[in-house]
Amino acid sequence: MFNKESVNVKQYRGQGFMTVTKFNSSGELLFIADKDSKYVTQVSTSNNEIIGTYNGHNGVVWHLDITSDSKYMISCSGDMSCIVWNVENGEILNRISETGIPKYVNCNGDLVAIACDPISKRSKSYISIYSLSKLIDGVTEVIVKLDETENKRATSVNWLTDEIIIVTYDDGTIKKVNYKLKEIIQERKIHDESIKFVFFSNTKTEILTSSLDNSAKIIDIESLKINKTFKSTVPVNCAIFTPDQNYVILGGGIEAMMVAKTSDNDLTTKIYQVSNEKLIKQITNHFGPLRCLDFNPNKSSFVTASQDGTAKIHYLVPTTNVKPNNKLFGLALSREEEDLYLNNETVKIEEVNQTSVNNTKNLKNNSNGNGSGNSNNKSQTTNQSYPVGHALYKKEEKISEYKISSKLEVESRPKSAVKVTNLPDDVDVKDLWEMFEYYGRIEENGIRVKKFYKDTVAFVNYLNVESAQKAIEKCDKKKMGFCIIGVEMAQSK
Repeated sequence: MFNKESVNVKQYRGQGFMTVTKFNSSGELLFIADKDSKYVTQVSTSNNEIIGTYNGHNGVVWHLDITSDSKYMISCSGDMSCIVWNVENGEILNRISETGIPKYVNCNGDLVAIACDPISKRSKSYISIYSLSKLIDGVTEVIVKLDETENKRATSVNWLTDEIIIVTYDDGTIKKVNYKLKEIIQERKIHDESIKFVFFSNTKTEILTSSLDNSAKIIDIESLKINKTFKSTVPVNCAIFTPDQNYVILGGGIEAMMVAKTSDNDLTTKIYQVSNEKLIKQITNHFGPLRCLDFNPNKSSFVTASQDGTAKIHYLVPTTNVKPNNKLFGLALSREEEDLYLNNETVKIEEVNQTSVNNTKNLKNNSNGNGSGNSNNKSQTTNQSYPVGHALYKKEEKISEYKISSKLEVESRPKSAVKVTNLPDDVDVKDLWEMFEYYGRIEENGIRVKKFYKDTVAFVNYLNVESAQKAIEKCDKKKMGFCIIGVEMAQSK
């Protein structure tokens, strides 16, 4: 039977919204990165203790992958580099410098594929292929570089075989490419908007895609035909198969910078039956758009990570004495147990002092001071709480983890806006957002572009003056396209 402990949702809180969460092949470790911390956190799934962090990037960590033997990890960052790590001790084995922004990485034996975004509209998206063994030895030579000829961005790259990669794009296109021959085997547009996430079936005969067109689709890899479609009311950022392949879990939501344009923002995690494409369950577990999902390979849990700055591990425990044909996620559950699980009871984990979790040289021995440690377990509270939007949420309850600034506080902050001059004529808000968000959090709708007769100027509004000063230090006189931009503190109105 399920008991109170086995249905709890364990929560990890980061410094900014979550960018990636991923289990290793055994499911014993969970790797988490968020937008503001610039490092990767390693969590033990057996006791939810933070083992340590991988600290070496100077920008947001967008994606990561772990080798099948769990010995090495590769992380992609907005600082235009990828780092090869020794998983056990946190040692940096190699640093790869890219000419674009690495956004996605996938490992396959000795092969590593990295998808990079262009840094301006005059440059192109591309994919780099490396040898892992050479990277470990300190050699950063590219085996093959696949330049995108069209004006679109590769959003993911995944190995199908030792020669064929599956690439998805921001226009909803999917391609099968032979990287050795630099030849497109097959190409099809399957979504109306950007594909944000992909997940393979156990047999690698199907792939599950998630898109901003409010849908997730199961695609036959052989023919690239659409087998199933799961429709949502909001953009779908991520979707995964359950281990038995009978269900699909998906999540998403409207981004914070766009949410003011609509009152309908569904933030629930949805569960669909694959056979009939019907929505059968919804879980209210976050109050920000869901950005990442992953199922533990040992089938005991799955993780959800959100723009609200939290990652939550949802535990599923098999039970006995139930009807064998009544299953959820491939586990036999009674109706009472399903209801108990979906009530989403949580145990809050006390916030970890992020500045103390930074030991990259001795990940296995830093639980006393450099991780959550045993003291964190003792400080856990079993008070039940519900997120905003849950039926049992009480409006009068105060949630201390999140703070909403008053208008007075915002207006009284030190000056934190920067002015960017001499920009390329074709620059847009997205280009600027990707460049300047590396140095700190930007206000919602906090970038404005103005075009004059001889100059294109932008204003970037940070949440604190330290971020603005860092942006000036790093970006002033930096090359963007064919222009040398100027960055300075904006004058007060």
